[in-house]
Amino acid sequence: MSSFVRLIFVVVMLGIAASLTLVLASNARSARQQRAQVAAEKQRFDAFIQRVDGHERHAEMAVEWQKLDSEGNVTQSALLIRQYTPGANGPEPLPIERVIVPGNEVRVDGVLMSFGPAFSDDYADLRGTTLAFFDHVYGASQERPERFRFLTPNMVPAAAQTRASGTTHYELHLWRYLWELIQNPSSDAAADFHIRWTAPAPCTVRRGVVYMLFVGNDGTSIVESDDRAILNNLVTEAETQPTSSQPD
Repeated sequence: MSSFVRLIFVVVMLGIAASLTLVLASNARSARQQRAQVAAEKQRFDAFIQRVDGHERHAEMAVEWQKLDSEGNVTQSALLIRQYTPGANGPEPLPIERVIVPGNEVRVDGVLMSFGPAFSDDYADLRGTTLAFFDHVYGASQERPERFRFLTPNMVPAAAQTRASGTTHYELHLWRYLWELIQNPSSDAAADFHIRWTAPAPCTVRRGVVYMLFVGNDGTSIVESDDRAILNNLVTEAETQPTSSQPD
């Protein structure tokens, strides 16, 4: 091999070695950043779980408008619903949902998720906790496929997210696992995961009234309030915020 060819070979090999070193360093830096991100997400999630474990969920509901038939009977109601989630500095409001139901007889239910001592090692901090969520809001005559849900299958519920900017990787992986358990009840016991839907709480809704919704260990309940400030805030915020009403 001539000296020139040998020189070219050495230069090429040095270039390959340098490139490989840069790739390995970049991969190591990326791995460190990912581990740090996951650790931060888990720490934020653990703090969130401590705030919600065993506590009631709270929401507010009001009628935005109602349609009447020729005899004055309510045929349709538009509901504005705002959930609250426990923040580091107190309750934090979630975006308002607009839910349209037939008539004025409304039902609200929820779900309690309990995690036993043998629950997954990947989410060991959930062991021994019970989390409450609102689930359906619907008209008394609506069949299950038509009912609005806060717990959309295969999605991270807004009330379970630890940051306003969107879901974290940790939350996505957790809820992917939870939905597998929810949709395959036979595996719940083996996973030491227990879920209980609360009996629906009924109410006859009318305009000018605020309905305080609660779900927790004692089930779901609805309490009427004449707080005009809450009512006005719901209506005003709904006018400036995109809202939705989606069935199952």
